[in-house]
Amino acid sequence: MNILFVTPRLPYPLDTGAKIRTFNLIKNIARRHTVKLLTFLWEDQESACVKEVEKYVSQVITIPGPGFSLWRIICGFFVNMFYPMPFVIRKYSSRRMKNELKKLLKKEQFDLIHFDHLHMAQYSALVKDKPVVLDEHNIEHTIWHRYRDSEKNFFKKLLFALESKRMKRYEEEISKNCNLCLTVSANDMNVLKALSPKSNVAVISNGVDIDYFFPTDREAEPRNLVYTGSMNWLPNEDAMLYFVKDILPLIKKEIPDIRLCVVGQSPTEKIRRLSSDEYIVVTGAVADVRPYIAKSQIFIVPLRIGGGTRLKILEAMAMKKPIVSTAIGYEGIEVTPGSNIVTADNPEEFSRAIIMLFRDRESRGRYGENGRKLVEEKYSWEIISLKLEKEYIALKDKII
Repeated sequence: MNILFVTPRLPYPLDTGAKIRTFNLIKNIARRHTVKLLTFLWEDQESACVKEVEKYVSQVITIPGPGFSLWRIICGFFVNMFYPMPFVIRKYSSRRMKNELKKLLKKEQFDLIHFDHLHMAQYSALVKDKPVVLDEHNIEHTIWHRYRDSEKNFFKKLLFALESKRMKRYEEEISKNCNLCLTVSANDMNVLKALSPKSNVAVISNGVDIDYFFPTDREAEPRNLVYTGSMNWLPNEDAMLYFVKDILPLIKKEIPDIRLCVVGQSPTEKIRRLSSDEYIVVTGAVADVRPYIAKSQIFIVPLRIGGGTRLKILEAMAMKKPIVSTAIGYEGIEVTPGSNIVTADNPEEFSRAIIMLFRDRESRGRYGENGRKLVEEKYSWEIISLKLEKEYIALKDKII
């Protein structure tokens, strides 16, 4: 098949969960099909990464991303109070992107158009006679709903509530207009089907490169915790602030020299301030997260806001690390609490679980082994991409 991917960002470097998913799906699908990529290019340094993506696709076409100045964002939020399209969707609107997509559709015979993220689905209306696939990395309106519920500032809470309401209407309308919507979990599929019962929805899970993320012989450092993620994303920021404020003090009562490493790009000011504690390290962007995971004894996921599935959990499992997570943290992954993950949904449970694992080497090993087994059986990118290919073929045959 000849497939066009339309993405909001160049899916490289692999510094966010979204880029990791998109890159690995493209890479594996391109082994058996012709893939062309149309994408926004947002930053100067990304241009050097185009060559990396070109190794796997027939062509990469880049369009400069619309500017996100602070003034535009502030004005956009206020103007958007009177506009039906959600602000976070409208800010990806681009005449140049529309024109380039029209030109491509006129010039080439694609068998299928794959829109990556809800943000890019606004361009699906330009496709008249080809199957349209939308990959919903998250069910966006539920994330905004959780933002609203976790926010204490009245004005922000109101803005989040308005954006959630708009997003819900928009998500319902867009999903009906696509031939196939992809979600990363059965939970997300059920939410989308409830919102839009006539939509055609399939689950294509997130995955992990099990050859890249693998157990090492390196001995983990005692009493060392790690958390990874883009630290300018509100759910990650909230998770770390919650952990340090409500959970860490309970652990320190029994393990005073416990250490925490917060790994990920673009930490907010609130996150950077955590490093004033001599036992907390905030790394910022790193070239490779594996050494930080390898030296930790326990991987933590204290998420209270989220959607989709967490690639960080699959990566930690692939490296045989025991994981303590909230139920929201492992939402959408077919885990078995008590076997391959420890679940903890309040500060007392979370602290007790970590203390137990620090003191029980055998339990740490068992959780690690079972986690690795799970990702090998169900979550390698090769397995995931074969499922996606079957969905493509079924859709193409159905429409033809």
